[in-house]
Amino acid sequence: MKKLGMSYEGEFKQHIWMRGNFEDLMYYGMTKQDYDQMQNRQA
Repeated sequence: MKKLGMSYEGEFKQHIWMRGNFEDLMYYGMTKQDYDQMQNRQA
């Protein structure tokens, strides 16, 4: 996710039950301004 320009925002420990175990969820985000700047660089 960091390669896409997103920043780490947080983590929920043992938040979801998957494949017989509780799994952590990590959240990443990007502001609209950062997204627009990234799009302009690729054009």
